[in-house]
Amino acid sequence: MLLTYQIALFLSSLVGVIYFGKLHSALKPMVIMLVYTAVHEVVVHQEWLPNNNQAYWLYTGISSGLYLEFMRRSILNAVVKCILIILTFGFVAAGIIFSITIGDVFPSSFINLTIPFMVLGSLMVLYSILKNVSDQPLSSNPIFITTAAILIYQCVFFTYLGSLNFLMDNGQLTDLLMIIFNIASIIYYSALGYAFLLSIRNMRKIEAT
Repeated sequence: MLLTYQIALFLSSLVGVIYFGKLHSALKPMVIMLVYTAVHEVVVHQEWLPNNNQAYWLYTGISSGLYLEFMRRSILNAVVKCILIILTFGFVAAGIIFSITIGDVFPSSFINLTIPFMVLGSLMVLYSILKNVSDQPLSSNPIFITTAAILIYQCVFFTYLGSLNFLMDNGQLTDLLMIIFNIASIIYYSALGYAFLLSIRNMRKIEAT
């Protein structure tokens, strides 16, 4: 199951990298996030890394910043854009600083702090899309697909972390929980890859007209 999740991640990253120049500009931070996630997944499982908690601090801060940059590029409101820029720099800076100062502990609290911002940002993007309805069906809108995937995945991730902490505190850890989260990750990264392909198709349609 873990291998399947990694395959979905690497394939979606590959699609994004190959067609990076043809993607909608809002999706480009998501490609960078996927590539960084793929590298992170490889690095944190290496035996030569003495403390992978530092890598998780960095990953949480930087990936949150990339999510927020995607949202900034997807929203039209100028005030919201400014707020998202501030949050982006704040999360990235926090990830770097905390990885140096308290990087010996796992960033559970930091992760839990970022998730509500990801959820709120996703809802704002969805609201912006629905408010500015076009003739394009939502099912073929790559920004909508990406945002919906982020929203659902962040909610699942939050539930997963809460359940994991509860089970660990009570001396229980089931493989079922890991399987469910891995399935959610496979669906999530596959959805991002699908959004990239939709963006490429839409761009080719525009070029053909």
